[in-house]
Amino acid sequence: MSAETKVPVTIDHDGFTFFLDPTGTVSAEDVADTGNAFALLKNEFVVAAGSQTQTYPYSMVEGLNINKKEAVNLIDSVSGLKGIIIPVVTLFLLLFSSAASFIEVSILALIGLALKNIAGRKLTYRHLWRMAAYSETLPTLFFTIMAALKTTVPNTFFINWFVAIIVLLLAIKEIPRPKQAS
Repeated sequence: MSAETKVPVTIDHDGFTFFLDPTGTVSAEDVADTGNAFALLKNEFVVAAGSQTQTYPYSMVEGLNINKKEAVNLIDSVSGLKGIIIPVVTLFLLLFSSAASFIEVSILALIGLALKNIAGRKLTYRHLWRMAAYSETLPTLFFTIMAALKTTVPNTFFINWFVAIIVLLLAIKEIPRPKQAS
């Protein structure tokens, strides 16, 4: 990357930081330490959001040469389309997150089939699916509050599944055992 600046440029706006560094002074770790950021570095571009950082080399976009005038025109055209882009992206995110939640609850209900056999309860998959959906409420609420407080929780994947399975197991144990025929 080349630019008309001899020093790194940093722009911070509403908790989002943009870096432009053709000199090689700023590293991907520096970008990750700032939180939510996008950086155009000497040999790569970096996206940091929500305690996760992704780096991409410029070789991924070979043959792309953008000068200042083309960049300004691109930004202006995208800015004019934001009334269309934002609803489409929002709808895509809603559909993707809903599908992911549906799959998660379905897998948890499958785990519930094994748990109900171990606990000796008589339940069907449809009952377990509903119970699994309810058992996802506690970890979802917890992680929502942590995100609102901007607190990083390590091992979120494992904590989410562990809490959901424990809540589902406790719910299954509350179901009365089937009566034995005498």
